[in-house]
Amino acid sequence: MEGGESMKVIWVSLIVVCIVGVAVSQSGDVAKGKTPVLVELFTSEGCSSCPPADGWLQWLDKNQPFPGVDFIVLSEHVDYWDHDGWKDTYSSPQFTARQAAYVRAMGLKDAYTPQVIVDGRSELNLSDTAQVNRLSQFILARLRSMEDRKQCCGLTLT
Repeated sequence: MEGGESMKVIWVSLIVVCIVGVAVSQSGDVAKGKTPVLVELFTSEGCSSCPPADGWLQWLDKNQPFPGVDFIVLSEHVDYWDHDGWKDTYSSPQFTARQAAYVRAMGLKDAYTPQVIVDGRSELNLSDTAQVNRLSQFILARLRSMEDRKQCCGLTLT
């Protein structure tokens, strides 16, 4: 990656952090004791298995299913599906670079779509129903009581 491209990735990441920070600081939910949890979906219009994940992310944002939790959702369209003359109009090389940075930092095998990263620390495989159920039960048990949120986000899910 060239130096200019690296700077773009850094700036996009900083902008995302600032937007999330402003959203959280202005949210009345935080004042009510809700714990913010960032959920990032790496997706693409060229991915045939992504529409259900896109729908799940919209459902999560709309329904906010866990008391005491404020899910902040981001849908990030990667550009590695852009080929053969077709381009995802929402894709960005910055999102691809962000996903690659998570893969490196978390020691994951590879990047794929749809891939969900929770709070920048845990991977959630939506096709693994047992994993989704375990995470849901964990969130309910730990966050309903508003205890140490970092334990949730520090899980290594495969």
